[in-house]
Amino acid sequence: MINAGQRIIQELTWLRNIHLRDSKLEGWFYKGPADLLLREGKMFTNGGGVTRWERSELNTCFRNAALYAMLNRMQYVEGYAVGIKPVHHAWCIDNAGMVREVTWDFLGPAYYGVQFKPALVTKGSVLFNGLQPLSIYKKALYGHRQANDDAMRSA
Repeated sequence: MINAGQRIIQELTWLRNIHLRDSKLEGWFYKGPADLLLREGKMFTNGGGVTRWERSELNTCFRNAALYAMLNRMQYVEGYAVGIKPVHHAWCIDNAGMVREVTWDFLGPAYYGVQFKPALVTKGSVLFNGLQPLSIYKKALYGHRQANDDAMRSA
């Protein structure tokens, strides 16, 4: 039986394989969001706990995590987490690198994603562009490695 972290990797691999069939992506550095996550993401330790706060709303994890990260000087992370099944999700990590769940009422068994520099979050892609998932790295997603290194904190 596979664990929750392996379920995330399976899901991302399946999604990447779908994108790889798209000939329009030829020559692009990343072959879609799943490829970026598999190549640049990492598993995060989920021992930080659940942080419910008055501004947090269900189904708005990208907004919740971006606001909480800015207000509490934490790092914003976007990727996949397992609740019942792997889902696209955003959360924060504290100074010890532990997951701080700010949307769900529970701490998921696995979190896998890409950590972003605080300055990139404050530029507004998550907060001011319709709260779309993956909006922070849409521009870097299919770009060159140098642009992505500027956007993401290396693990």
